[in-house]
Amino acid sequence: MLHRRLLQDDFRGVGEALSEPGDYYDGLVVRGKLLVSLSPPALAADTHRPEAHRQALPPLLSLQPGKTVAGQRLEFSGLQAELPPAVQLLTLSQWDSESVLLRLEHRYQRGESVAHSHPVTVNLQKLFSTLEVEGVSEMSLAANQWKEEMTRLDWRGETGAVQYSTVSIIRWSTVHFLTLCDWLAVSDAKPLHSREGSPSGSEVTLQPMEIRTFLLRVRRR
Repeated sequence: MLHRRLLQDDFRGVGEALSEPGDYYDGLVVRGKLLVSLSPPALAADTHRPEAHRQALPPLLSLQPGKTVAGQRLEFSGLQAELPPAVQLLTLSQWDSESVLLRLEHRYQRGESVAHSHPVTVNLQKLFSTLEVEGVSEMSLAANQWKEEMTRLDWRGETGAVQYSTVSIIRWSTVHFLTLCDWLAVSDAKPLHSREGSPSGSEVTLQPMEIRTFLLRVRRR
């Protein structure tokens, strides 16, 4: 409900009429934007998936006064090259002085795009332009435990059959929450420290609609 205006108290606890005329006495006005994409069904996802990300995560422009000097660098990218079209960088945040937290998402569903609904492999060693990746360890989605130490719950009903519906709802809610709020804690567990030892491989493969979380041990180039 975007706006509700009553001229009399509805006796629901406020103790007054819900009448908000607004600054210009024409009510509270909320205007949205509707984008229509006219594409064949087989190509619809190739249009609406990237456009949805562009609308939800527009570039943030920051301007400051200054003069251009000879030899000044006018362009910069933290990536060595563009990510594959199916891959979205969800999180890149400082973990400690030697580590960063990275989340990658495959943004297409299985079967919805002929060109992009396939597994995609990303080489983390060749991902950043200013960071040298020295170690890779995969974590849970919430980044509160190592992946190999995760224990998933199987819900069994009276018939003994495994019930996946509850787990799926919880997992979807967690993914949705982290996509919107990024790296907010979803548990009371303290963040893990970067561990020593042999890192996992630097090439990682994302399945359709999969999100994977990694702790990278890095140093500046």
